Amino acid sequence: MAQFDMAAEQTRVAQLHEQAESVLSGLQDKINAVREAQGNAQSVTGEETSRDGSVRAVVDSTGVVTSLTFAPSAFDRNTPEKLAQATVATIQAAAAKARGRASEALAGVRAPASGMLAAAAKAYPDLDPSALSVPSVPRTATDPGEDVHGTGKESTAPSTTSGRRRLGDPDTFMTDGEW
Repeated sequence: MAQFDMAAEQTRVAQLHEQAESVLSGLQDKINAVREAQGNAQSVTGEETSRDGSVRAVVDSTGVVTSLTFAPSAFDRNTPEKLAQATVATIQAAAAKARGRASEALAGVRAPASGMLAAAAKAYPDLDPSALSVPSVPRTATDPGEDVHGTGKESTAPSTTSGRRRLGDPDTFMTDGEW
């Protein structure tokens, strides 16, 4: 029968205690880093100006518009359709910038956890790196001033939908009965 060595057991308990303290300290550091990164990500903004300078949009980290400015000449040199397209495209571009900045703010805490931190992430979903992702911004519009065909020139073709001119076309605006 083995003899009980009190000194060896006390040493082993001290080592385990030290390991536990280290893991708890690492966990607290990770929690603090995640909270700081989330705060930084939530405070970012995105700003964009349309290619022709007629529209300027600022959005918060969630993509919500916080400022929308039109140049005084915006209504003189654009059709309503082009101005609407430029506005949507500019807002989406600003939102994409904000999301990119938010993603950068979270990059440092997205590294996969290992060992005890991985186990803690299972118990505390806020620590799971996959929960710290930033979704992409859908792009549903292009700035009419953008070179979408790669020709080096802006598109000047009239916009059509199913063979009809779109609302806002100066030739059919308020005359085609589509409201």
